[in-house]
Amino acid sequence: MGTEACSMTVTEIELEGIMFPSALTPPRSGKTLFLGGAGVRGLDINGEFKVFTVTGVYLESEAVNFLTKRWKGKPVEQLSSSNQFYRDIVTGPFDKLSQVTLVAHLSGSQFVQKVVENCRTFMKKENLYSQKEEKAAIEFEKLFEPIDLPPGSTIFFTHCSSGQLKVTFSKDTSVPELENGVIDCPILKEVVLESIVGENGVSPAAKLSLALRIHDIINSV
Repeated sequence: MGTEACSMTVTEIELEGIMFPSALTPPRSGKTLFLGGAGVRGLDINGEFKVFTVTGVYLESEAVNFLTKRWKGKPVEQLSSSNQFYRDIVTGPFDKLSQVTLVAHLSGSQFVQKVVENCRTFMKKENLYSQKEEKAAIEFEKLFEPIDLPPGSTIFFTHCSSGQLKVTFSKDTSVPELENGVIDCPILKEVVLESIVGENGVSPAAKLSLALRIHDIINSV
């Protein structure tokens, strides 16, 4: 199934005034990825839910065939409650892009600290943690140290099927032509996305959106 076919069934999503278009092209990529789903990330503080970021997950069109073979015909409730469904998205042999747009002001260090903590926890739990992954995690953290993330600014993570994780910072939601850093670590490339939509992913809303939209897409082909 090509990107053109996907674009006929994929719609944009607006969250907290942030528009996630139906398709995006990562920096220095000839591939157009479709919007798999999007949701807010926040915390309940003193009885009030405070939104910190909104996150969209984009998938290469090859994901449709890959996920159709495994999940077509299954009820959406099964997809949304299945860790394996999300693992198939995280580990599938196709490119993904995560768009994380800030709603609350954070420093780069504040943002990355929690991401790396979640990544390390998962890698250690799955026995995927070695000196290579630790070196990559440190390199990942350093990319964020000089960065300020005011509301409306965006981080784009390109999870390449080649094994690279590309990190791109934008002052708004436009996609820059070049990334700010490339980390060659297949495991970190996966676990950053795992930290968003995996079993303990930080955005349950994005996970549910993925399940609902992917269910509709694969059952329409």
